[in-house]
Amino acid sequence: MSGRLIAPEGLPGFGITLCNRQRRRLEAAGRFPRRVALSDRTYAYLEAELLDYLGRCVRARDRGQVAA
Repeated sequence: MSGRLIAPEGLPGFGITLCNRQRRRLEAAGRFPRRVALSDRTYAYLEAELLDYLGRCVRARDRGQVAA
């Protein structure tokens, strides 16, 4: 694994303002990057996967679809 880890608190810096519940639902459906467990109560996301997710959102927008 390589890449920077982003804590949930850092997601707004990427323009991602989904609440935890919505992120969990999207993760379960395979429509949002899966979290990386760092401990029992701490997790983060891989920056590269977040950027890929945002790219998919942009491509869906350009096709007139909704990504998330």
